[in-house]
Order: sequence, then structure tokens, then C-alpha cells
Amino acid sequence: MSRTIAFTHEDASRLDVAGGKGASLARSARALPVPPGLIVTSEAYRAFLEPLEAAIAALLDEAESADQAAAPIQDLILGVEPDHEWMMELEDSLTRHDLARYPLAVRSSGTMEDLPGAAFAGQHDTFLGERGATAVA
Repeated sequence: MSRTIAFTHEDASRLDVAGGKGASLARSARALPVPPGLIVTSEAYRAFLEPLEAAIAALLDEAESADQAAAPIQDLILGVEPDHEWMMELEDSLTRHDLARYPLAVRSSGTMEDLPGAAFAGQHDTFLGERGATAVA
């Protein structure tokens, strides 16, 4: 599966693929007028984080609490440049779906959001008016 899929893709409404917001947008797009958009899949997220897993585990082991490890983990993640192949795939997807020229809303989502026993609202950021692959990534 591609690391980006359109709202209309057959797997886009799957929570494990698209996260809560992505899956909801995909379901809405089937029945309502929703502007076109792309979902960066959970597979893309896992591929991005995989090389960082050991460093993240070390930061968690060294910290006295998850709260104490959060900022260093965020800094680690923000310090990584997306790989060239991913950036080319994202640029291609934006162009193919005629989204490269428009300002976009980039909404982060998780596959574990809004579970019956736990809610994670507010843990992810939204960025409005973003243009192009670099801003989206």
C-alpha cells in the first residue's frame, strides 16, 4: 500500500490505516460533499519512526516518567528529515490528486484516538494553509 491514500481509497475508512480523523473523513466523503484530500497512512508513520525506536526506548528508560521523556522524544522526531523517496511520493500524490496548488489543512491523527476507555483529543496538532510536500511532511 502507498504511504498516502485518497479519502476515496478502499482502505481509507479503516482506523488502523488512516487514524481516527482520516477514517472519519473517508466515511464522510462517501456520503457528503467533502473536499478532496490525502491520508498519510499509519504505515508511513511506522516507517518514519522505525529508525528512531532504539533512541526513543533509551529516552524512556532514562526518564523518571513519560512526561519527562516527552520533550526529548519530540525534539528527536522533529530533528529528522523525511527521506527523499517519501518526499517524492508525497509530492507525486499531491500533484496526482490536484492538491499541490491549494492551501491544505494538515491534521494529525492516531489509530488509538477516541477509544471507549480512553480519549487522546488534543494530543495532535492541526496546521492550516500548508502548501506543498515539505509543509505537509
